[in-house]
Amino acid sequence: MYNWCAALPGIDKACLRDAMVRDRLATNSTGRLPQCLHVTDALLGRAVKRLAQNPATAPLPGVRRGVALLYGARQVVFVDYTQKNPVTGRYLLHTRSIDNLFTE
Repeated sequence: MYNWCAALPGIDKACLRDAMVRDRLATNSTGRLPQCLHVTDALLGRAVKRLAQNPATAPLPGVRRGVALLYGARQVVFVDYTQKNPVTGRYLLHTRSIDNLFTE
């Protein structure tokens, strides 16, 4: 789906990826992205470590977490797979500015 949509004229690929990453993390509790959305980036590892160091964003012990970088929005998005919204079936996403994450 990503490749098909990305090939359409006038599509901002970074924004398309951001939207698809948000949707995937909110609806699939594996915390993993499909290959077409996966980007290898050392900044992701640094962001995960930084989130874990902050008591306000640290993952709870034993709770699965999904984390990804959003390049169009310049954010890191994370989700803890603890509770689904009973109406939408989606997990709550949290975002932090990439720039602010390393200055907090």
